[in-house]
Amino acid sequence: MTSVLNHNLDMRCTPRNNANLEVPMSLQISGNFLGILFISDPGRNNITPKLVVWNWKTGKLVLIRSSCEIATFTFLTSHYLLVGTVMNGFTQATEPRLFILDMSRPSTIKLTLTADYVCVFRFPSFNPVVSPVNIVIRPDPLPERKPHLEAHTPFSIVHGQQLFIITIWVELEEKKKKVSYDLFSPPHSHVWTEYVFGSKFASFDKPPKTATGQRPQTLQVWDFNQLAVKRAISLGPEREHTRFISDATLVRDEVLIEAVRTSLPYSVTTRTLPPRSPEEPAFTDAMCCEDAILLVNQTNNQRRNLRVLIF
Repeated sequence: MTSVLNHNLDMRCTPRNNANLEVPMSLQISGNFLGILFISDPGRNNITPKLVVWNWKTGKLVLIRSSCEIATFTFLTSHYLLVGTVMNGFTQATEPRLFILDMSRPSTIKLTLTADYVCVFRFPSFNPVVSPVNIVIRPDPLPERKPHLEAHTPFSIVHGQQLFIITIWVELEEKKKKVSYDLFSPPHSHVWTEYVFGSKFASFDKPPKTATGQRPQTLQVWDFNQLAVKRAISLGPEREHTRFISDATLVRDEVLIEAVRTSLPYSVTTRTLPPRSPEEPAFTDAMCCEDAILLVNQTNNQRRNLRVLIF
């Protein structure tokens, strides 16, 4: 950074902080826009969640929504916001939904989430013993992100090739256990929000144990780049370690009442990681970027093991 500019934001719409009030925030920047979600935390504050968007270059307020329903948000394009909820504010029932908000008409008027929106998407019905408790939306990078010219990046993600991972935490009433579940993930995969980059995401598969008892780790990279998938399918036979799925997929899971049919083509590349020593713990997380995947293990030990896989 060669210089710092001081931008004065219109802060009249934000919660007033004091010594006894802690307000967690979720902050995102996309292009000229700065979005902050002020989060309600019953243990630390009793505020109503508030989503505020400014033009950070001018400091002017663009949009403000206040509702107990708001749980997460992200920038969909330069004109639209994607907001996720798990509760219906009118019925007080758990009902995950996705709202599209229009930022092309700036307004300083505080509105509820349902007072003015473009459209809303409802999720498939959950099993009666399943209670959604939280939702997180994650694209990476954000749609308006552009590499710096001085970086001389050889290639970068096209804005249209963007995958939005939506993870829902649910509580199973029979087991009283909270689990993470992604409605739009391929069958039998556990997808966490930090695994996504562009149109692809990484997940760990769980193969059977070997004869020695140590479970080999298998990494899968799912890619929804439609141009790349169509081009690869047209070339003929599948490559080693990579499958291309163009037919509809029927997803069945105990958290849903009915099966969900998906039809978006994708590819999945599966590779077994090199063997680990008996003292080396298994990798638990993966982070994608343009040309590499960073693997890391999260354990209670002080030592962290990292491994970088290059495409």
